[in-house]
Amino acid sequence: MSSIANTYANNGVVAATYLGYNATFAAMRIIEANSYQPFCSSLLSYTTSTVTQAKTTTVQQTTSTVFTTTTTLVASTTYYKHKRSVPMKRCDHDHNLEFEKRQAAPSGSAATTTAAASTLSTPSPLATFAATDLSAACSGEATPVSGAVTATRSFTTTAPQSTVTSTVTVTSKTVISVASSAPSGVVGYLRITPEVNTGADYVVSDAAGHMTDNSKNTTYRETHIVTSSNQLYSNTHNSYYYYKTPAGNDLLYWTTATKTASTNWITSTSSNGTELLMQDTRTAGAYYKFCLKTNASADAGSTGTHFYYLNATAGYPTNCTSVRLFFEPTS
Repeated sequence: MSSIANTYANNGVVAATYLGYNATFAAMRIIEANSYQPFCSSLLSYTTSTVTQAKTTTVQQTTSTVFTTTTTLVASTTYYKHKRSVPMKRCDHDHNLEFEKRQAAPSGSAATTTAAASTLSTPSPLATFAATDLSAACSGEATPVSGAVTATRSFTTTAPQSTVTSTVTVTSKTVISVASSAPSGVVGYLRITPEVNTGADYVVSDAAGHMTDNSKNTTYRETHIVTSSNQLYSNTHNSYYYYKTPAGNDLLYWTTATKTASTNWITSTSSNGTELLMQDTRTAGAYYKFCLKTNASADAGSTGTHFYYLNATAGYPTNCTSVRLFFEPTS
């Protein structure tokens, strides 16, 4: 890796210029640092598949006109996971890197890149790259997985034994970005069922090292992963959850020390979805149960109210509601 030529400050953002390094790798770093995933998706012509469903109704002649609108949206998720290796080639360009939050981006072919580039505006930090290098950067950076979304709208007008139907199909995507350093496994947001605090439907982690709901900011989401070694990972803090008291009736904690992480987290898939379970390793086949404190309890951290875990026979504490946790969506 070549050395840093200079470092400077621009509007509070620290940037660095690297000389003489691999063009593909440089483009990947710029894409990550500047969140150019949407640009890559357009460049490589990625689209999400759609399914259209139409509803038709036939009615008798009346003196009035009836309009019925039904809309169903099913969330579709695209996940991006960094690849670990990139073909190396020397580059004589100088490129500025803004060190901002990192996200993964989708991959594609050089042919697709060339076609898309004719009608797509390239971000200025990537403008100096050849099309083949830019395509290779996107391909080496991420692999996309797409789902389908269905939206149906039925429009019915009364007529003598006749039907007029208009169908509109809407496609949407939810993107969950996972850091390149994150472990692999079951990925998604953890949804709380049932809802305990109004609008707070997801599990997050507060700065004090506890698991909470998102009642302090109901628009906030946090990505979690159940790894192949049965650890529960928080993408936000690059950390793992653990518990202190085998008997239960205690908070759940997170730590950046992998060796401290508990290895009793598993998932179970049913008609209700993919559920997160916490094994009670003292007894074969036994599981802890979860409860979430209500807002009225004032038992909360910086992000929301605290979760507690209890053994199977324990009663629930005051102002602590029994809940289950499901991945939404999953990969």
